[in-house]
Formats: sequence, C-alpha cells, structure tokens
Amino acid sequence: MFFNSVSPATFVAFILPLLPGVLGSPVLKRSGSKLALDNDFPDPSFINVPGGKWYAFGTEGNGKRVQVAESDDFTSWALLNIEGLPKVAAWEEDAMHFAPDVIRRVNLKFL
Repeated sequence: MFFNSVSPATFVAFILPLLPGVLGSPVLKRSGSKLALDNDFPDPSFINVPGGKWYAFGTEGNGKRVQVAESDDFTSWALLNIEGLPKVAAWEEDAMHFAPDVIRRVNLKFL
C-alpha cells in the first residue's frame, strides 16, 4: 500500500496540499451547521461556468452514475435530476463510478 511505503514527511507533504479543498467543500458538514446539499453526494468536483453558476459532480448515488448539483453562490446547492455520465464506453461497467474529476472546456457548451 502506498501510505505504508512512504516516510511520514512525504505523507504530510502529500496530504497538506489537499486539506484546503476538503475543508472548503460546501457539502462538508461543520459543527452546528446544516449541510449545503443534504443528500448522498460524496467526492465532489466543482467547476464555475461563465455567468457565475457553479456545478458539482459527485460519486454515484441517488440513481445516477455521476450526480450533478448546481449553485449560484457556492453556498446553496440543488441536486439536479440529470445523469452526469449518460453513456458509458464499451469497456466500462454500468456501475461503480467514483470521485469524478470534471473540467470545463471553453470550446464546448455546458448543459
């Protein structure tokens, strides 16, 4: 396993840069606060599109391979009833899609 084969200093150097993204997630519950998206929506990936709207893509759940949520302010989120991965390649399984990593391409329209 990777983490068993590295030194503690290397492990800390690997983990520390990830913390701001995890702690800044709008779907992470804070002490005494309400979840911004109160659904099964793990491992979100976020993009911002022209006009200021935000989209989040989450691990399989709620009947979707890749879930999609949207926000106008990165605080209030709404789960959309659309499939973020409408087709799968011939080599893929229909299930088990985890931690989507999404980027916005400027030469394509989104939704």
